[in-house]
Amino acid sequence: MNHTIAPPTDFPECITLSPRGETFIEQLGVALIVGTVSTHQLSPALLQFWEFGVRQGERNKRPEIDQANADANRLYALHFNPRTILKVGLPFPELENIREAMYAEGGSYGGRAA
Repeated sequence: MNHTIAPPTDFPECITLSPRGETFIEQLGVALIVGTVSTHQLSPALLQFWEFGVRQGERNKRPEIDQANADANRLYALHFNPRTILKVGLPFPELENIREAMYAEGGSYGGRAA
């Protein structure tokens, strides 16, 4: 026996519940968020509906969550793993000395002709 339920494809433009049903769903959602109701108390259909909402929320916030995690990792590394600053290139006075030596010896560094 197959228990798979195919989703209907003919939903109305605006899906509504009775006022009592609307109030119940709203109160249930708030109770789930604040923790007075747990997901293990939900029927399979309500659990599926709740999980869908959670996944949609995660998907919508994923770029912000990824950015926050990247910032946290970068700031943690910056604070707790300090590195010495690497100097790029030679200091200007040393470059000047090399240039002077190069021109004094015939125009190339190390005395070799260009």
